[in-house]
Amino acid sequence: FVATDHRTGGIMCDKADAEAGFNLLKIDALGLTTLSIFEDCLALAGLPPDHLATVPLDDPAAFQVLNDRKFCGIFQYNGMALQGLSRQFQAEAFDDIVSTTALARPGPMGNGVALEWVRRRTGKHPVTYPHPIFEPHMRDTLGVVLYQEQVMEIGRVVGSLSWAQVSELRKAMSKSLGREFFDKFGDPWKASAIAKGVDPELANKLWDELCSYGAMSFNKSHSVAYGLISYWCCWLKAHYPLEFAAAALTHEGKDDRKIEMLRELNMEGIDYIPVHEVYSTDKWTVGEHGSKRVLVGPLTIMKGVGPQLMKQATHARENRSEERRVG
Repeated sequence: FVATDHRTGGIMCDKADAEAGFNLLKIDALGLTTLSIFEDCLALAGLPPDHLATVPLDDPAAFQVLNDRKFCGIFQYNGMALQGLSRQFQAEAFDDIVSTTALARPGPMGNGVALEWVRRRTGKHPVTYPHPIFEPHMRDTLGVVLYQEQVMEIGRVVGSLSWAQVSELRKAMSKSLGREFFDKFGDPWKASAIAKGVDPELANKLWDELCSYGAMSFNKSHSVAYGLISYWCCWLKAHYPLEFAAAALTHEGKDDRKIEMLRELNMEGIDYIPVHEVYSTDKWTVGEHGSKRVLVGPLTIMKGVGPQLMKQATHARENRSEERRVG
């Protein structure tokens, strides 16, 4: 039992105390601006709000966005780590996005795991396994441990650890608790591996490698969820490039970043006009300029035009349109 804030109903209990004392699960609920980009993009494209849930996850056009290095507006791919990894191979499947999402972090990038994965992915290095017993658990990741779920699975199947023990392993990995925490599971894991036919000396070596990999591994369910957002960005950019660009610009809060994005988009072949007396609204949108469809900036892009003046201008324009229809 804990105190609550009578104004908000919030529980006045530290997250660590809630977990240790009440066995409550702490969940971080992240709000992504990209979801608002999807909402605006789908509206501009005339698509229903749930359309992305119906698109195939193997569309070559979506992967070509990454292979053409058109990273502007793609979730997560504004970072140099993911861009650098993507430039080293040709994405062909959704799992390529999931894997690179897990690899583009300081640990895998710094200890050579990311580079080794790329070499195996491109066929420069053969896919090998520390021992045949590991193959079923590492086949999908080219013989490299990328995910916490893999370490848990190897702990369960090879090491005969309990679910409670592998859950502790997962928490240790997510909190980077270090080798001293991992090692308390070492004796039972190695005993089970030896019983399954692994040489004792090799079992010690494999446990050391598993601890090393595990300390750098990532949560796969997280990687899949974020990878799906990235893929949907690629899909929209492949099929509705102007609408996606307009939505991305609308939800970019920093003016200097908007300028960078416009330069990147121009290099990708997308033109824009800053403002238009007919098409401009309160957001970036898409309009006709000559015989070409282009991005059109909002009315507020003009110096001295704020939200209030923008509302007056759009209201006057709507009234003129209504008068013309009546006339």
